[in-house]
Amino acid sequence: MIIKKNIKTILARAKKFSIFLGGNNFLKLRKNAYFGLFFILASLALAALIAWQAVYFLFFLAAVLFLAIVFWKTEESLISLVFYLPFQIALNVTESIDMASSRIFVIVLFLAWLIKSLAKKKLIIPYGMTTWLLAIFLGLAALSAYFSIDQEKSAIRMLFFFSIVPLYFISAAYLNSTIKIAKVIYVLLFSSSIAAIAGIVQFLSQFIFGIDAIMDFWSKNIAYLFYGQSFGKIVVANPSWLVNVGGETLFRAISFFPDPHMFSFYLGLAAPIALSLAFFSNIFNLSNWRRFLLYICNAVIFLALVLTFSRAGYVGAFFGIAAIIFLGWKFFNKRIKFIIGAVVLIGGIVVFNSSSAVVSRFFSSFNLSEGSNSERLLNWRQSIKIIEDYPATGAGVGAYAEAVNARAPERSSITAHNTYFDIAAEMGIPALLIWIIILILTIKKFISILRSRDCELSKEKVISLGMIGALVWFSVQMFFDTAIYSPVLLALLMVYLAISVNLEEKK
Repeated sequence: MIIKKNIKTILARAKKFSIFLGGNNFLKLRKNAYFGLFFILASLALAALIAWQAVYFLFFLAAVLFLAIVFWKTEESLISLVFYLPFQIALNVTESIDMASSRIFVIVLFLAWLIKSLAKKKLIIPYGMTTWLLAIFLGLAALSAYFSIDQEKSAIRMLFFFSIVPLYFISAAYLNSTIKIAKVIYVLLFSSSIAAIAGIVQFLSQFIFGIDAIMDFWSKNIAYLFYGQSFGKIVVANPSWLVNVGGETLFRAISFFPDPHMFSFYLGLAAPIALSLAFFSNIFNLSNWRRFLLYICNAVIFLALVLTFSRAGYVGAFFGIAAIIFLGWKFFNKRIKFIIGAVVLIGGIVVFNSSSAVVSRFFSSFNLSEGSNSERLLNWRQSIKIIEDYPATGAGVGAYAEAVNARAPERSSITAHNTYFDIAAEMGIPALLIWIIILILTIKKFISILRSRDCELSKEKVISLGMIGALVWFSVQMFFDTAIYSPVLLALLMVYLAISVNLEEKK
């Protein structure tokens, strides 16, 4: 009797213990048990980090906080990423490898979006020509990496693509309404204005502190923070920060970018949109104060562009703005048409009757005997030779420098100074054709939105007009510089591709 009672007591206690562990399944813990176990392990890890080196403890806390915020507010984190792009710091993975922190941001965003979508059993992937062309382009890049003359460098470059392109899918999933797209554009214009102001201040500082002092400050305090140790050394050793205009050497506006060309590229992706919104600010029902801020935004962006002294940026701006005026002319009221006419007339008089630094810099673009122009032509001839040697798959994505010079250092700044030649030389002519088709198709989508049957001007049409100007500017400037390997520019381009897909679907 006593034995039977003891057995019942033991079974009752075992049942209670099993309930605590998760019912009849002893291997299945309840949530509080999971949290308790996680708390214990996390406490041990933090204790070890504090005992080892306190700074790692801070890094760990920052990483946990960052992950929590991204998984909690994924859509807001996407908008934050757009703002963060021009100000991102570099992460020094190893002594010879730097990584833009935005790439980590994109990967975490992608995982958060994927996990949350699968949990809801609602994974939204844009199914259309843009997605297929992007997949084919990545496939051709991977094929070039397989046949590369330097597979290690090609593998690193493929990791770059795979850490940026997912932003297209994230943006397509979250930017699914005009309100959300407009919000991203406002954030973009705000961040580009701050970057532009930083570039203007940096340019003007040379007249206060001297060009040598500013060069020294930028080399020691800015370059390594925003470019990374490895890439920063290349930039500092071979800077394109200076320009000689009329016998005077000037430190060009670069803001937080490694050179004025990338800075002008970035401004080119924002300026046409800011201009389009300024032309049709009444469509967005902006208050007088916000309209004034929009005009200020345009002023600082275009002034910063001028101070980059980037001739490629000037040429891109000419075609980008011309596209906006040509396609948006029928929507302009008489006042805007008069202003545009007056600006064009005054600008023409100034250009042809002025010897200013900016005007002379612009016209030097057409002087083939000028130093940088003749060097660029030499680079183009080298890239054409590589294309002739490797027409189908290219020399290998990321292997351009080695194809030009087999003794090129591990990290080299050698490029074709032409995005189209770079793509054809590294990934083959088929990859170049796909890239061109992607750009043309995206511009065509925005034009179709602009010319939709609805004759009235709408927010979608204003945004599309600005996007057309930005992509035309970008496409033209790519003839003179390499832009596809900038994490800032490629990330913004992925956002624009997603916006084109969503606006077309909305139409």
